[in-house]
Amino acid sequence: MVAMIPSKLVLLTSAVALHFLCVECSNYVVWITDNGPIVQGGLITFQAELLSGDGSRPVGSFKFYWKDNGLEPHKWTEETKSPRSTWNVTYPANKYYPGEYEVQVNIDKWEWFGWVNLCSKRASFNITALLNGRMDLIQDDSQRSNFISNATEVEHKIVLSEADNVLLKNATEVQTFWFVDCTLYGVSNDLSFNYTYGTVGHDHDVEALVVVSFDPIIPSTTPAPTTTTSSTTTTPTTPTPSSTPSTSASPTSTSSTTTTPKTNVSGVLLKANQTVTTIHQGKVLTNFSQVNAPYICLNSSIIPPDRNKTYGYFHRHMNVKAPVNITSVKGTNWLQQDQLLDLQIVCSGSGNFSACNYKAPANYNYTGNETCVHEEILETCQFNVSRFFSYVNYTVIVIVSNDVSKVVYPVKVMFYKVQKHAQLSVIVVPVGCSLLAVIMIVFGVAYYVQRKKRFTVEVADFDFGQGYDEDMEYKTFRERLRESVVNSFNRDFGVDGEGNVWSPSRKYGSMQ
Repeated sequence: MVAMIPSKLVLLTSAVALHFLCVECSNYVVWITDNGPIVQGGLITFQAELLSGDGSRPVGSFKFYWKDNGLEPHKWTEETKSPRSTWNVTYPANKYYPGEYEVQVNIDKWEWFGWVNLCSKRASFNITALLNGRMDLIQDDSQRSNFISNATEVEHKIVLSEADNVLLKNATEVQTFWFVDCTLYGVSNDLSFNYTYGTVGHDHDVEALVVVSFDPIIPSTTPAPTTTTSSTTTTPTTPTPSSTPSTSASPTSTSSTTTTPKTNVSGVLLKANQTVTTIHQGKVLTNFSQVNAPYICLNSSIIPPDRNKTYGYFHRHMNVKAPVNITSVKGTNWLQQDQLLDLQIVCSGSGNFSACNYKAPANYNYTGNETCVHEEILETCQFNVSRFFSYVNYTVIVIVSNDVSKVVYPVKVMFYKVQKHAQLSVIVVPVGCSLLAVIMIVFGVAYYVQRKKRFTVEVADFDFGQGYDEDMEYKTFRERLRESVVNSFNRDFGVDGEGNVWSPSRKYGSMQ
């Protein structure tokens, strides 16, 4: 009975540990990160981090068990108080071939009864035969895509991955062969190359072959000749199996000639029958006469000829375009109140174009980095800017861009007030018409009076017939006399210039 107690205790302890293991595994998360891919011979860094289910970092003592699945696997164990572990591994080129590999980490945590496995995690990584990175095209302090401008110089810069960049720090020699449209333009001692593309509308292919050597530099004890020689490029001679490169010049010679069909420069196997011209673009280039270009044009499937060196191949395809340039702006920015701003903008460059404009304060200082939310795509670089503003001064920011450039054109809109004066026609026309009407009326009245006076004739009544006698029957002589006098004064009398009274009856000799 007593002997069975330890067994039960062991079983009980195992059951508790198993239950604790299942609970802990469901409440933890492991993340594995690395700085791969790496080139053969490079050093890769793995990092594992243990997190709780709620995202917090657990506290305690942890043990990390690392291993990979290489032909000669690496293993490593780290015990730490932190839930994070870092593992650095080097994969020599003579033992590990390019391909996909796998790394695994197991994590244990110390509990009061011993180490308990919490979780495990696997992740894949790649080992490559060539250097990893990219070729950037930098122009006007900005990166270009597949379009470049013909106005300024382009810097071709190779940016390696973090792991491969660390590897090159231990190199004894780095050379980069630069090709433009399958023509070798030079060999630089760094990872950059400058060149200007002048023809608009043409496509170009730029290739870079990087050769890295880790061989120790052996100092030369042979004194160099003190004479100065110059090198010129001549046509290579017919190759022979026993020909060797001529690398020395006599003190009296002024030119050197290379007669080899194939040249091995830094372990690079070069093709024959292709003359190379080295072009200086502000970089330190190695002068090669009659150097033949390595490899086949636009062939990225490169087999390294020297296993002791590391290679890299980078390629970019690009198209040359002309930048945007505003040639004319028609219209006025001095506006009266209630006047519409209307500008006609004409520009030049390679399409397609994008144009936009927006309103800014009057004292706005533009930087050249302005952007618009909504842009209009144009086939031809010609458009209008029509906007209506209030009476406050503004600045209109006009932005025109294409694939290689952008132009920011500010236009300050100024309003001015005009003092309104009555127009001359408003005064002259009414006054003139009024005077004309008055003159016409006066002349009309005068004409009427004149016509009336000219054609008015007094007609005497000489009818002494019966009617007159009948009228005289009831009137006395005095009454008839008085009536005749009154009738005479009621007629048209006038006064002449001498003050005499006259009447038509006198003029025409009427009877009194």
